[in-house]
Amino acid sequence: MTAANGRIPALVDPNRNDFKVFETAAILLYLEKHYDPEHIFSWPSSDPQADDYRSEVLQWIFFVHGGVGPMQGEKQLLPFGDVRALLMPFRVIRPSKPLQRQGHS
Repeated sequence: MTAANGRIPALVDPNRNDFKVFETAAILLYLEKHYDPEHIFSWPSSDPQADDYRSEVLQWIFFVHGGVGPMQGEKQLLPFGDVRALLMPFRVIRPSKPLQRQGHS
């Protein structure tokens, strides 16, 4: 098993001795570090604003990873929200309210 619980995104890199990486944010950072030498998705350290750009990108990666992503995933796993709301209302309300505030239905 690659991921800790078998349900989260995982990557096995055959080009680096089957190195294993799991969790979306870790995978993005790994790919940027090892597979973006031309800085198509990142910035070269010679750019005077590279550290600022990287900080902005990391803020968004971790915001989505810790907030929007889990809520969106939980909402999508509840296709019959109205039926499940009768059984477990907190499971429908908790992911729905923050998503509505962010403009998702």
